[in-house]
Amino acid sequence: MNKSLSVAIYDTKENLAAAKEAAGRLRSEASSSLTLEIVDVEEYEVVTSARND
Repeated sequence: MNKSLSVAIYDTKENLAAAKEAAGRLRSEASSSLTLEIVDVEEYEVVTSARND
């Protein structure tokens, strides 16, 4: 079985929320046209920090 992974990182929770509807449409269109099955969609918080040298 072939697998694929897509990752998108947003700078704010508001931008993530704004992109959810469009991302759902894109997933649906891509899976239909490419005969793919979307198994799961997950969200994670990514924490970063800046280092001053």
